[in-house]
Amino acid sequence: MAVIDYGFTKTVKGNLEDVKKQDIIDVRATIKQLDVDLNPYVIPGACNPPFAHQALQRLI
Repeated sequence: MAVIDYGFTKTVKGNLEDVKKQDIIDVRATIKQLDVDLNPYVIPGACNPPFAHQALQRLI
């Protein structure tokens, strides 16, 4: 399987627990807006629900 390197990165200062408190997205709750049930999953940063759902479908 080929690996495709793409995406966005952002470097922040602080430990993981502090950073998670600043900007965390509950992907399960966000994707639920599309009437789709998902296992618990969180990511830091902003989320585009339709795009995130499309990307996660490739992982499931």
